[in-house]
Amino acid sequence: MAELIRSSSHGNNVSVIRFGERNLIRKVARTGSAIGHLRREKAGWDWYTKAAMIIGPNQCGFMEFENFAILDITASPGRSISYESHLPSTHTYINGAINHYVSVWPTGQIAPCHGDLTLANILFCDEFGVTFIDWEHFNRSGEAWGFDIVYLALSSLLLPNWNSLGFPVRDIDLFSAIWCRLFNLGVESRLIEKPITYFRGSFQAKDAWAQIRSESPQKLFPLVLDPRVADYLESVLIPSVIR
Repeated sequence: MAELIRSSSHGNNVSVIRFGERNLIRKVARTGSAIGHLRREKAGWDWYTKAAMIIGPNQCGFMEFENFAILDITASPGRSISYESHLPSTHTYINGAINHYVSVWPTGQIAPCHGDLTLANILFCDEFGVTFIDWEHFNRSGEAWGFDIVYLALSSLLLPNWNSLGFPVRDIDLFSAIWCRLFNLGVESRLIEKPITYFRGSFQAKDAWAQIRSESPQKLFPLVLDPRVADYLESVLIPSVIR
């Protein structure tokens, strides 16, 4: 039985259908820009399954026609965790995702980029561990190593407390511990010290982000974050963590 999961989420003109009995996720695109999303996702899955040495699950097939394209992906095992949940209930999952990133991504100054790594795009499974999904923003040429996990860490604090300066104390404590970990992992200093400034610079200046910026202006949360919150993070909270 087919189940429509979503249609044109964030204005990307991609429909997502689940075929439960076949353990299959099908993505359908009917515009040129949407077809571009599916091409990127196919490239992302191909890179990821090879880098993570995933055998069997997560294989995907891509078919492109004159006016539409289809991407079929084997459904990954696991459950998602709400990105709106606060850090006391998500920090273990955030750290698990960081572990996965470190084990898969090649170290170096530049690394391939998932491009939208929040809890909404991660599955957790006791048997299979962590799987990153939804590779529509994949950028093979890459960003600074750690780009995705810094984005994830920021999202874990900001999305449950959207545009609020009243962060719960426990959220701040857990975020600080995660941020110290990223610092100790050797993430580039500009990305650690001024993450919102760094993300905004990349998103606004690089062609790889132009389509996403145009179609889904609200999706890249650093671009729409309240300036007061961004200033608090970069001028008060983060300096207190890494000083």
